[in-house]
Formats: sequence, C-alpha cells, structure tokens
Amino acid sequence: MSLRDIATLVGALGSFAMVIWSIIHAHTRDKRQAEQDRTKWEEWIMAQVKHNSAEALTNMQDKLDDLQRDFDNLSHEKEHMAQQYEQQISTLRRANTILRQENDKYHAKYGNL
Repeated sequence: MSLRDIATLVGALGSFAMVIWSIIHAHTRDKRQAEQDRTKWEEWIMAQVKHNSAEALTNMQDKLDDLQRDFDNLSHEKEHMAQQYEQQISTLRRANTILRQENDKYHAKYGNL
C-alpha cells in the first residue's frame, strides 16, 4: 500500500466518522428539540386550561351571585306579599265581624223574616 492509498483510506474513514457523528448529533438535537417543543406545548396547554378554568369559575361565581341576588329579591317580595295578604285577611275578618254584629242586631230587632 502506498502512502496515497493510506491517505485516501484515512480520509474516507474521517469522512465516515464525520457522517456518523453528524447523524448522531442531528438525532440528539432533534430529540432535544422535540422535548423542548413538547414541554412548550404542555406548558401552553396547562396555561390555557388554567385560564379557561379560572374564567369558568368566575362565570359560575357571577351566575351564583346573580341567582343569590334574585333569590333574595324574591324572598323580600314574598315577605311583602305575605304581609299584604295578612293585612287583607285581617281587614276582611274585621269587616266580617262587623257585618255579623249588624246582622245579629237586625235579627234581634226584626227577628227572622
């Protein structure tokens, strides 16, 4: 083997080693990039889920507050209406009592016709 053949062989081996190193390096870099991309997507998804959950919780809390306010208003209206009905019933009972007394006086004075 001549010096030229040895130099060619060393050059070929060097090129082969560089190709293998490049493939390994590219594969490692791709794995690292894929891991970084996956991590970024997971973080983004988690942030979106947290945001949506917080927004949904806020909306539900607002609806609950609105419903509680409506319930309180209806409760006050119910109490007010109940008081009015009690007053009307009381007034009707007094009027009925007065009418019975007048009726009893009429029967006492004129008897049964």
